[in-house]
Amino acid sequence: MIEAIPGGKLMAAWQGSSSIEGTEDQRIWLAVSKDYYGRHWETPTPVPDRFAKAAMWSPVLHCDGDGRVWLFYSESNPNCLRAEVNSKKGGGGYKVPRRYAVG
Repeated sequence: MIEAIPGGKLMAAWQGSSSIEGTEDQRIWLAVSKDYYGRHWETPTPVPDRFAKAAMWSPVLHCDGDGRVWLFYSESNPNCLRAEVNSKKGGGGYKVPRRYAVG
């Protein structure tokens, strides 16, 4: 998924693992473009995980009217949490996500 963010840049989010989908090391990765057209990108960064041995999947990005970038995704665990990561103005400052909703 790719979303336009403040400052004329793009943010990309995707899921990836070392082997196949659904493995314990499957994480959401984020990258921010260095330019509007997405020709050059910063080094991808994994989203911090809440639970050891839990796959992360289905990333969705949203930039709200205040310029905050939101990442929603699901994480496989006994409760199948959906979590969010918020980064103001589209750059850095990602933290371990908090619980958003069960289901």
